[in-house]
Amino acid sequence: MGVTAIRFGRLSTVIAWTLMLGLIHRVEAATLSEHSSSNFALMVDDYLNRFGHYHPSIAAGNGLHDHDGELEDFSAASDCG
Repeated sequence: MGVTAIRFGRLSTVIAWTLMLGLIHRVEAATLSEHSSSNFALMVDDYLNRFGHYHPSIAAGNGLHDHDGELEDFSAASDCG
């Protein structure tokens, strides 16, 4: 086995390891990104739910209708009571 064959063998091993580590890093980064975005989505959902509870008219105007039963009564009958 010549020096060139040994160098090529080492080079191909280094390239293979580099590609494999790069792939592992990408998979870990994608998993971390998915986890972070799911946490953010949960935080936003919680915020909007709480906001809708305290401000049901604004939430309904924004298309969030989970708190429609809590809408303020602005009718004339309720004003006289």
